[in-house]
Amino acid sequence: MDEQLLIRFLSKRCTPDDIRRVNEWIEADEANREWLFEAERVWSLKDELRFSDRREIESAYNRFMSRRKLRQRRGNRRLLTGFLKYAAAALILGVLSYGASRFFKTENRETTFNIVEVPAGQRVSLTLSDGTKVWLNSKSKFTYPVSFSRNDRTVRLDGEGYFEVARDDEKHFIVKGASLEATVLGTKFNMKVYDDEAVVSLTAGKLKVSMAEHDCEVILHPKEKAVRQGERLEVLPVTGEEDAMWKNGIIAFRETPLPEALKTLSRHYNAHFESTNINGENVKITLKITDEPLDITMEYIRLATGLNCAIIKNDSRSDVPYNVLLSE
Repeated sequence: MDEQLLIRFLSKRCTPDDIRRVNEWIEADEANREWLFEAERVWSLKDELRFSDRREIESAYNRFMSRRKLRQRRGNRRLLTGFLKYAAAALILGVLSYGASRFFKTENRETTFNIVEVPAGQRVSLTLSDGTKVWLNSKSKFTYPVSFSRNDRTVRLDGEGYFEVARDDEKHFIVKGASLEATVLGTKFNMKVYDDEAVVSLTAGKLKVSMAEHDCEVILHPKEKAVRQGERLEVLPVTGEEDAMWKNGIIAFRETPLPEALKTLSRHYNAHFESTNINGENVKITLKITDEPLDITMEYIRLATGLNCAIIKNDSRSDVPYNVLLSE
């Protein structure tokens, strides 16, 4: 593994492609994953120096070095020497700062978070320190701790993500969104929490979905979804797997109202859609596409609905490359 890539990962400067490469590396070998999580722990100490005591620093260093020796025994002797210098520098600073930090209580220690932001039209997958697998859709932001504490597994999602949660009977896995919160022990589910849309679909297990600001919660079972409707949650059946197909690069609609479909397409293509003289709620779309360019997708929409579609390319200085006009 390229040491500069890991330094970018640990310093939160990764591109989506970088994150994909790191994720492939840690999924290739359990030892890689364990080693990286210990490296994250060491790295995080440089941001937590005021709240770290000497025993914690030494413990993290010893765990990190034991992973290093394990990997050396497996034949990988060229072990990121440049990165080790960065980690050692963090440890030295931690020891030097101990005298000034010893008056702070350990339970007040701050947590270091990673933040992943996914551009329009891209997807990212990653594995968390507890083994939970996460897929993130376009225009999503995901915030998670470098390592979970002993009694908490809480993450933040703004956008859309699919979760395969590692089971832990002693602590729930909680996903917080702008308007919804999902609490699980171990399950598979899709969660979408954009400003104008909030839906949680359950694939397997059992899930509690809540809206804290409205004192509202529901329990989902497989093949059910909770949809935010104003100040309440409505539980509806899930008739297919369309809600989570995006993680495999597929956009799928099944009798989807036109306005809802256009929201999905807007995020995927980073395009602005306008419709004139159309009652969108009466137009339903059933369609499945895989990584098609915008013009091909709009031709499918035209054939499926009979609507006219015009694509207008914006000035290169615009944040949105295309405007798409739909009319009867």
